[in-house]
Amino acid sequence: MNIKKNAICVVAPRKGMGDCISFFGIFKTISKCSKKKIILVTVENTSAKKIFKYEKIFKKIIYFKQNNKNFFSVIISYLKIFKALSLAKSSGSNEVIILHQSTKYILISKILGFKIIEAPGKKFQRFFLKKNRVYKNFYSKKLQPIDESKYLVRKIFSVPNIENNNFSVNLKEKKKYVAIAIATSGPEKFWTLQNYIRVIDYFFKKGFKHFLLLSGKNQSALEANICNSFNLKNINFIKTSNLSIEKIITYLKRTKIYFGNDTGFSHLSAGYQIPSMVIYGDCEPFNDYSKFIYPIVPKNKIFTNNSIKKIPYEHVKNKIQIFLHKNKF
Repeated sequence: MNIKKNAICVVAPRKGMGDCISFFGIFKTISKCSKKKIILVTVENTSAKKIFKYEKIFKKIIYFKQNNKNFFSVIISYLKIFKALSLAKSSGSNEVIILHQSTKYILISKILGFKIIEAPGKKFQRFFLKKNRVYKNFYSKKLQPIDESKYLVRKIFSVPNIENNNFSVNLKEKKKYVAIAIATSGPEKFWTLQNYIRVIDYFFKKGFKHFLLLSGKNQSALEANICNSFNLKNINFIKTSNLSIEKIITYLKRTKIYFGNDTGFSHLSAGYQIPSMVIYGDCEPFNDYSKFIYPIVPKNKIFTNNSIKKIPYEHVKNKIQIFLHKNKF
């Protein structure tokens, strides 16, 4: 049976949810310019099947496990990638855009017989591509993954701009929650528990009564500490440490303000067009990432693993005041 080649395969094995969401605008651009739906090949850590569940640009999302611990596990990883790309090809794709610098994705795509293979062309990738899309030579300066991918897609489709990262939203949905994100991908991204409690208290005194605690799976104790700090009947907390991503998203769609760490939830909130105050300490924010992100950075603008701990509450409080006034809350 001949399967109509009506989709385009995109390989984007990013690390986590935030990384995947930051590429959403690139996915939208590929789909729009190719006039085809996307078969996304990625890793499970991105939660792509859950976060993109209602986005119509995707025909299918395929996971594979990536493992580089030893020779045997690397071979197993290659086989899993082969299986994932083989499924993408049999699902209606004969062309692949690889948003990654690894040569293995090109080699496997060639073995499987993809007619069109696009990739950044970094170092050894160059020897397997007819066109060098991003890098001029073997020693060209390496770009950030997202900048590299944007450049590649603009070149492939001859377009000046990449689409935004916004999700499809229901603008009529009633919003009542203030999301407080204490989840982190590492200690260098966590402010302090006491500071988050003070921020919640400030919002409460400003008239906000419903709070969504965006937490990691192992942060139930932190959630309890926060809730126990407010022995009030007229304040409501939704705890998420034991909730699925799908359930969290249903609450996030009813959120009016995001405040918290630079993590996957901040990307998710900005994607749902929620005005988001994000605290940065270990890395500098992208200036053009989203108009819905309001960055809070160290006063000295020095970014290290300890910088977030040095951001004082009063500095953040002033930023919140400006934010609330600017957004007319």
